[in-house]
Amino acid sequence: MNLDAEINNQIFRKDYPQIIAKNRHLASLAGVRLLAVGNDYIAGQVLAKNTVSGYFQAYQNGGASGLGTAACVLMESIADLGLSTTLVGRGIFSGELFQGNLIGLDANAITNLGARSYTASDGVQILKF
Repeated sequence: MNLDAEINNQIFRKDYPQIIAKNRHLASLAGVRLLAVGNDYIAGQVLAKNTVSGYFQAYQNGGASGLGTAACVLMESIADLGLSTTLVGRGIFSGELFQGNLIGLDANAITNLGARSYTASDGVQILKF
């Protein structure tokens, strides 16, 4: 379990999913407290902030209690080991991300994030917000 929302020294592991497409130094990262829901959170998951609990959860288009409003994207996978009711991770609140690596992204989430999508010269879709 990643207890420190600022440091992850395993960024160069082969199984570490790369979400940020470019300009890593311009990405805006912040710690997020996730509600443990019995399932792991996967890197690239679009997150929303639950207005009742105050914790982040997976974005759901049309979801109640704030879950229908995308707020950020999870930077790294977080395993739910059933040890606590909340988990700590890092959210990307602005940046340039590989759109194909995002989970739960839809037109409403793009609007909520104030994002735009473009195709890079290599044909890869980038989401910038």
